Amino acid sequence: RIIYTKQTVYQKIVITQWKDKYWLFIDGNEQFSTFDEEKYHEPLVHPAMSISTQRKNVLILGGGEGLAVRELLKYRDVERITVVDIDPEITELAKHNPVITKINQNSMIDIRLQVLNQDALKFVENSEDFFDVIIVDLPDPNSIHLARLYSREFYTLCLHRLAKYGILVTQASSPVHSVNSFLCVINTME
Repeated sequence: RIIYTKQTVYQKIVITQWKDKYWLFIDGNEQFSTFDEEKYHEPLVHPAMSISTQRKNVLILGGGEGLAVRELLKYRDVERITVVDIDPEITELAKHNPVITKINQNSMIDIRLQVLNQDALKFVENSEDFFDVIIVDLPDPNSIHLARLYSREFYTLCLHRLAKYGILVTQASSPVHSVNSFLCVINTME
């Protein structure tokens, strides 16, 4: 059943519930399900964090629901996390909606967190900060607006924001369910 819906300036947000499980959809595309979301967020965050030689300052591009932040907060040496998500409605939902705050374990109100509601490409283009780890947690590139966030230009801008020995990781969709998106990300990163 639908338990929350809102059309924002940027997207349509829908939260559904079935028994004790929840799903978040943006523009009809599943962003996460409590049925298995850890299978996405843990591999997105922990490999990069485990091989990083320094992880004091971390950038998340997208990830406004706070689940990657939740995983980052497991590292005591993380001093600063910046989340850049274009839609303030999703980041506010992640801070105040009881369903989402339970899932993200109130990660979006941690004092180490700075939330910036702006376009990720413009952020990396204009930022003068350097980050030890950059996590690209954006929706699949299924529109022109999103595809530019998976371009060679975008990844190059991200690389320029990395500190010495920094790590960049990106979600790459599903090689089974979204073959074209997956291959696009792999080819661009290569």
